[in-house]
Amino acid sequence: MVKKKKVIVWSVIALLVVALAAWRVWPRSIDSYLKQPSQNTVWVGGSLNEIKLEDGQTTHRLYEIDVETEEGIRHVLDILRRGRYQASLTNLLPWTWGKLGSGRGYDGRTITLCASFHATTPEDAEASIFTFVGSDRATVDDRRIVPMGNETFEELAQYIKANGREK
Repeated sequence: MVKKKKVIVWSVIALLVVALAAWRVWPRSIDSYLKQPSQNTVWVGGSLNEIKLEDGQTTHRLYEIDVETEEGIRHVLDILRRGRYQASLTNLLPWTWGKLGSGRGYDGRTITLCASFHATTPEDAEASIFTFVGSDRATVDDRRIVPMGNETFEELAQYIKANGREK
């Protein structure tokens, strides 16, 4: 009887480990992280912050963008949707790990976006905040996500440079 209980307990533990691993590596669309459906988005704004070392000197450039047209909003969201994202296991922990910080893959560029959603009253107003630190770290509303590849980051950076204004 004791042996049967051990088998059941280890089977349950193995099943939980497999389920957790599958949850972690299963790619998701950015839509699964938003507070509301993306079709309710009425405004997208944000910035690209670039810090580089050029000729021994540090240079800093900041590009800002405000998108209010339906076509522009759809374009920014489509860039985000083309990417795939994995959930971070740190989201399961009861404490936070602090800021995203630099590290492997960080090239001195950070993108911050805010998407505001349609609200019938001011109390219903919601927004989702995206932060990309380099091409391999990101958060959506303080939940860490792992971007798969850097195409999304690069495409967003180019879009903000082309359609935004340098500060």
